[in-house]
Amino acid sequence: AIRSGDIDIATDIKGQNREVVQQDDNLELLTTPGLSITYIDMNYQKGPTADPKVREAIAKATNVEEIVQGVHQWGGGTVAHGPLPEGSWGYDESFESLVAEYDPEEAKRILDETEYAGGFEIDLYVLETRTNYATIFQNQMKENLNIDVKVQVSEWGTLTDTIANNNAPMNIGGWSWYPDPYFFLNPRYHSDQHGSNGNGKGYENEKVDQLLDEAVTKTVDQDERAALYREAVEIIL
Repeated sequence: AIRSGDIDIATDIKGQNREVVQQDDNLELLTTPGLSITYIDMNYQKGPTADPKVREAIAKATNVEEIVQGVHQWGGGTVAHGPLPEGSWGYDESFESLVAEYDPEEAKRILDETEYAGGFEIDLYVLETRTNYATIFQNQMKENLNIDVKVQVSEWGTLTDTIANNNAPMNIGGWSWYPDPYFFLNPRYHSDQHGSNGNGKGYENEKVDQLLDEAVTKTVDQDERAALYREAVEIIL
């Protein structure tokens, strides 16, 4: 409709349509960083990923760039650097240097230091709409660490119930809310959110709890709050 001139503005341009718009000299594609992230969560309380070394190995064996390019081959997605989207005022470019670098050889060495040396099987829960992420990740884990990822496709109710009850060894999810870091960090990393979809993974860190609490009780100054959130994200990463 926009190419024929029936409308002047279109929103939510996705997939190959992005390329169509970009190649049309009569049209202009305007984009801005979105307030959303897609992530893979690992269970902190039980199973192989309760071992921080296993989580580190998986992080280093995950080629995030390949996943982004595979899923968003026409653009519209970028590599995330931690739990805050770039559109949040709490985001800081320093986070980029803290994210684990892709290094499959180092990842294998780390995994071999654990009781899970040589690989293992693990379930990954995901909505059908995110199976493309899961498939690429599944292939990377098999190739780099000999981990057999069993993709469990679930509908929303079953998925969130499984995650909230800490019964998902791994899951792929998405999070989007307001630009205030509170809406991304508290639901997903505060220990009082155990039993929820956000922190069903069971993440718990006393210092992170303290920083997240101070950011909503100690000050209303945005710069001061941003500093508290920055410290929390550094610990999380």
